[in-house]
Amino acid sequence: SFTNVALQQTKNGEQIKPDTLGDTSYFAKNTQVNLFRLELVKVPTFHMQALSLDLKSMSLTLRCSLGEVNVKGLYSAFNENLYNLIPVMAEGHVVISLSNMIADVRVGLVLEDDAFSFINPGIEFTHDEVLVKLSWPSPQRSGGYEFATTEQLAKHIDDLPLTAAVSLPLYALLREKLQLHLALVLRQATSVSEVMCCNPSLMEAYSGMIDGLAQNGNKVVDMILINIRRTLLQSCREVLQLPPLHATFMHKIGSLSFIGKFETDTGWVKNLATINRISDVSVTRPDPMKTSFYVTLRIKDLQVS
Repeated sequence: SFTNVALQQTKNGEQIKPDTLGDTSYFAKNTQVNLFRLELVKVPTFHMQALSLDLKSMSLTLRCSLGEVNVKGLYSAFNENLYNLIPVMAEGHVVISLSNMIADVRVGLVLEDDAFSFINPGIEFTHDEVLVKLSWPSPQRSGGYEFATTEQLAKHIDDLPLTAAVSLPLYALLREKLQLHLALVLRQATSVSEVMCCNPSLMEAYSGMIDGLAQNGNKVVDMILINIRRTLLQSCREVLQLPPLHATFMHKIGSLSFIGKFETDTGWVKNLATINRISDVSVTRPDPMKTSFYVTLRIKDLQVS
């Protein structure tokens, strides 16, 4: 769970610096608007909604919900045309809310050490509506100031100049956070050493999974062998090389002994498609840190060339 990873990284309430965006600015109707001190209101969490894995093409597709994403900061607006008549300067607070943010992720998988990691990430964000709240100090006749507020609603983040100015850095930040979490989750979920040494809860789940594999082991092995035979018979494009063989033998006739040598160059193996399972799969655990799977396979007609 991405959420659990984010919670674990808080380290018992340790102060976490907010995720910040760089300052930016834009022009609208001869008015320059500067946005600064922008930050996410809370650390984003990624709740898994859908997951599909294709080991044949080594790709992983998933969908995560971020819920509502809020960005807050300060703004200052300056209208050059009006300033020629009367000094006009506005400063205030801005809050941008994107509801029901969804991240669609597709990555390639590679095996590093004993765990999967991802390459070529493709991440696309979608959301429902965008709400912008502006507040600024308004002078009162009786003296002092009171904050006035206004709201704007849009269907897409790029529909309003103000939100469009922060869309690129916001999406870049969310992509970076998601990739960091995904890399950590993949390692925790697929690394045997990580399970054995660092995660007791996953170790318990792994132990339960092993018992299930023992029950379905025959079916798993048979399906693997069927795929191997199909590959070897139909689409094998690589020669299964055999290293050079060197053997010394002795033959005795009467009282005479003869010593001979048998040597070959690099060869190849044929008829591996005749592999069959001749025993049931069994699982043993000599100790909690070691799991062994046993099955006997037979090559009916092995040929070496």
